[in-house]
Amino acid sequence: MEEENKKEFNSKYTLDYKTYKEFSKGYIATKKSSIVMLFVVLVLLILYMFYRDYETVILFGSLFLIFAFLIIVTGRNKLQYKRYKSLNNNEDLDANIKIGKEKIISTSKKGDTSNYEFSQIVGIIETKNLVILKLEYNMGIIIDKNTLEGGTKEELIEYLFSVCKNLKKKKVIKSKKWLVFRNIMFALMAITFILAIILSVLSHYQMDKYIEALQQSGYEIEMQESVYSRKSS
Repeated sequence: MEEENKKEFNSKYTLDYKTYKEFSKGYIATKKSSIVMLFVVLVLLILYMFYRDYETVILFGSLFLIFAFLIIVTGRNKLQYKRYKSLNNNEDLDANIKIGKEKIISTSKKGDTSNYEFSQIVGIIETKNLVILKLEYNMGIIIDKNTLEGGTKEELIEYLFSVCKNLKKKKVIKSKKWLVFRNIMFALMAITFILAIILSVLSHYQMDKYIEALQQSGYEIEMQESVYSRKSS
């Protein structure tokens, strides 16, 4: 342990839009609250489909598409990045991360310094190019794997596990797996939405044919809208 505590690691990064997007996407994708919410919504949609309440599924799907469209048009990640960049005189932040035996020190190109205790780290997230040290309140320390000095990525993670006492599990969260899982749920929601539209159209068509057949047989039909919009019983 004494030998391990003598280790020092360094990493430099430039917080341009590409890095910010990878950091933000990886961090958000691994938040359990968002995954749980998506799962609950998917289960509810499936239940509505089971009870043939296609209109509710279509309404939710339409609102979701509008919300997704607004995010794409407004470019939420770009807006957040520009807001962050404006705090740095509209320049990309260049920072050096030093992980020593006592704490983590982040030093910007301008000389601004931030110190972090190992006890502040509550999780470790890995993306394609980054290792993100997760802090509380949706904050994180970025470590660029491509500029890492002092040891390999595996040695760094092993060292962090030995000094970060508030890590609940000695396990690195792989953002790629969570992103795949999230995309699968989005795909299932899209399939449910499309299926609801198809079944709703078929249901209305069958109801129209049924009403027409009754009228041709001499029956006088009076159908309330609330009944017409649901399945026939």
